[in-house]
Amino acid sequence: MLRTDINMKSISINFFLAFLIAVLLVTMLNNHLFQSSAVQAILYLLQILFISYLVSCNSQFGVNVFNNKKNLICLCVIVFGMLVFYKQSPLVGNVLKFFGYISCFYLGLNFEKYDVDIKPKSLILNMVCFLPLLIVGIFDHSLNQSMFFPNSNTFVYWGGCCALLYYTLNNGENKAVHISAIILLLYVLVGSSLGIVAALLLSIIIINRRNKNLMVMTIVMAFVFYLLVLYSSFSIFARIRNVIEIYKSMSLDDWLNLKELELWTLQNDNAVADNMRSDNTSSIWRLQHWLRITDDFFTNWMYSFLIGLGDNYTKFYHHLKPHNDFLRVLIEYGGVVFFVLISYIKQLFSAIRNEKCFYFILPLILYHLTENLIDGFPSNCLFYFCTGYWYYKCIVKTAVI
Repeated sequence: MLRTDINMKSISINFFLAFLIAVLLVTMLNNHLFQSSAVQAILYLLQILFISYLVSCNSQFGVNVFNNKKNLICLCVIVFGMLVFYKQSPLVGNVLKFFGYISCFYLGLNFEKYDVDIKPKSLILNMVCFLPLLIVGIFDHSLNQSMFFPNSNTFVYWGGCCALLYYTLNNGENKAVHISAIILLLYVLVGSSLGIVAALLLSIIIINRRNKNLMVMTIVMAFVFYLLVLYSSFSIFARIRNVIEIYKSMSLDDWLNLKELELWTLQNDNAVADNMRSDNTSSIWRLQHWLRITDDFFTNWMYSFLIGLGDNYTKFYHHLKPHNDFLRVLIEYGGVVFFVLISYIKQLFSAIRNEKCFYFILPLILYHLTENLIDGFPSNCLFYFCTGYWYYKCIVKTAVI
């Protein structure tokens, strides 16, 4: 039932989407043309104003994010860690981002709860879903799609969030499933990210594990995928072929001494063709990186399990982010925040596991296991808005059943 005291003119899906695509496009231009700290500061200011807008919208629905004790505890732990470990230059803006994601989740939940119209203008939706794809596909000829986005992983993550968004805004119609899948496929083919391919395959297996017919279909698709890996000239499949060759070249001693393995030599010994990406040892580098930061976490167990090692720890001391957002939450923010996050994911999965939206949400969550994705504000706003919408929709459906 729609609340009569809500000012619907001030709550618009069109404004929500238009703002996010505008921020994304300005960020893309800044990354490629300007690289200006002034533009970056303006973007941060716009994010603050947008979060204020989200808070205002949620307050009209009677929601105060700080009334949730788990949310409040997590935010307090993160802020406390930033104060304690201030010397490693914590990114204070992350607190605002996380608060914004929580607010987007509640906004999506309330849109469904109070039957707010989620049908946007076609122009805005098409701009959100396809304009970044066209810009990168036409103009970005760099090997890692790093001209407009930080890398191909963040580009493909935006595409995955757009696929989920399209499916959500069309309320799970059968036609929307196919169009959403095409959107995701186009981003994957342009971005050539192995992480999302692994996440998609693993998601299909997990979801279909008890359905014999779908498992047979999955096996057939896996066989077709295997043939593509062997013979296709698409860059994504060529990368997979090279990664397999690299793994085959590694000895048992290499695996037992992974932290000391020289990746530059390994890459050169298994060189790829010209005009192909040369970062095909990235999965091995990730394992090395994870072992090192995990050692740090357990070495400082006296406080790391409670408050973590502090925001920006991994980049400050190891020069690069963890490339695993779950591990990053555990290492930098501690066990309290990590286990609250896991509990929220379990609640979400229990609600949506029998719905088609699970096919779009699960791969994006698994994608976080190999990438740095939680910093992308526009992408995650779309993701958390959609998960909030489906969480409430599925909870009510389950309750009715």
